[in-house]
Amino acid sequence: MLLNSLSQQAMEKSMDAVWMKMQVHADNLANYSTPDYKAKRVDFSQVLKNVQDDDTGKIVFRTTVTTDETTEARVDGNNVDMEYEQLELWKAQAQYAALTTKISGEFTNLRTIINTVGR
Repeated sequence: MLLNSLSQQAMEKSMDAVWMKMQVHADNLANYSTPDYKAKRVDFSQVLKNVQDDDTGKIVFRTTVTTDETTEARVDGNNVDMEYEQLELWKAQAQYAALTTKISGEFTNLRTIINTVGR
């Protein structure tokens, strides 16, 4: 089925992963003043390498969240860089908007095909 295609699943899971990235960066920004808070990162580098086929035939994309324990930006042990987090949040929002536009376009194409063939 067209709606269950690999590309449709990939776009859906990409939106989920980018949403997770936005949440992680928003959490990092919210904890900017929390002593000893360590920034979290969403790792996409292994996503395609970790693609698996589950028992239902759907593709499973795994995004991982890691904690950056290696750096300290301030004396209180917090390593959140406000400018970096804001930039990454903005980039994730732009990615999410682009994915939304892409999926919307796919459904517009599908609707056009259905309406054209149905006449």
